[in-house]
Amino acid sequence: MSPEEANARALLLEMQTRLSESPHIALGLPRNASATEIRSAFLQLTKTFHPARFGRMSTEIQRLSNEVFLLLRAAHDALAKPKPTGRANSTTATPTTKTVTRPFGVPITPTTRPGVPTTGKPPTETPTPPVRQTAQMPVVKPGATPPP
Repeated sequence: MSPEEANARALLLEMQTRLSESPHIALGLPRNASATEIRSAFLQLTKTFHPARFGRMSTEIQRLSNEVFLLLRAAHDALAKPKPTGRANSTTATPTTKTVTRPFGVPITPTTRPGVPTTGKPPTETPTPPVRQTAQMPVVKPGATPPP
């Protein structure tokens, strides 16, 4: 193992240990860190621990870097998501409705297409496609006169 790989392995193992303790310790943040601080720390660490930086090293180092990066991303996600307060007040709580959308904000709306029901269930019978009518060309033998 080259000295560069030995240093990379030590760095990755140290980060793996930090990640096993808690997301705050892994990102080097206090418990009351803001969303901006969380994002900034995560972006800084991704520059150091992104698997592309270890792409020319041994497969063991590459595997370890992938594991560390996935754990780092999970730590970021755990801290970046808002935590529920758990204080639901029945007098001020209002029911909410959730609009279901497809990726990129395209709403899910029923569309009507021939043979596809709008209920989302598959049709009970497979519709027979329409028969295509083609123009019939008369066959003319060489030397014969074409019909009028």
